[in-house]
Amino acid sequence: MQDLVGRAKLRRRIEHHYRELKHGLGLDHFEGRSWPGWHHHVSLVTATHAS
Repeated sequence: MQDLVGRAKLRRRIEHHYRELKHGLGLDHFEGRSWPGWHHHVSLVTATHAS
């Protein structure tokens, strides 16, 4: 039972961080079509989130 509760809390944390990246830092604003462009954008967003 503890394992199940731990996994539920972990999922909630992951969803919170994803929502923060998406809305707070502009992860959903990328409109490019190339893999290098997307990778560059996500790298910058992640670095901003980490600082």
